[in-house]
Amino acid sequence: ELDYFTTLAAQNNTQLAEIRDQRALAKENIAIHRAEFFPEVVAMGSGALMHNVTNILPRWAVGVGVNFKLFDGLRREFKFSAAKNTYRRVEALERAAEEDINLLITSLYNRVTASLEQIIALERSIDFATEYLQMQQRAFTEGVATSTAVIDATIELLAVHIERLKCGYEFDTNLVRLLEACGSSDRYFEYI
Repeated sequence: ELDYFTTLAAQNNTQLAEIRDQRALAKENIAIHRAEFFPEVVAMGSGALMHNVTNILPRWAVGVGVNFKLFDGLRREFKFSAAKNTYRRVEALERAAEEDINLLITSLYNRVTASLEQIIALERSIDFATEYLQMQQRAFTEGVATSTAVIDATIELLAVHIERLKCGYEFDTNLVRLLEACGSSDRYFEYI
């Protein structure tokens, strides 16, 4: 079914996976630039194991430092805004890519099913052309038909065989493209 292939493409398509990775990186970039709005806090501590050596050195020490830029010329705001805009662009790119992939999947699926239906119809035509050729051969042996009628029936049968091979080729190539768009081209041999 078409839903199976669209779901498979949403999970396994390499281009969509790459865009999702870019979206995750853009989200991390927003978090990094948001962190610049908070102060940097540094804490430290130390303790001396050999406190009996001297009374001048303290046994332990603790320190805390805070660093915060009050004004930086709106650099933080611009970087944060640019990071959010990058994230929005990547989200829009992801939506467009998903729509394009779904459209491609639908188109290829329709081509595959149309080729399959044509192959089934051509199988019936092959049966009819084979029966017609046999009738013409019998008529020729009985002297009712000419040799050109037999040749025409043979050419018609060969034309139907060629058309079936062409449809089979189109079916295979479209199936390979469909599986490749779904990100599972290694499963082609399961469909054979």
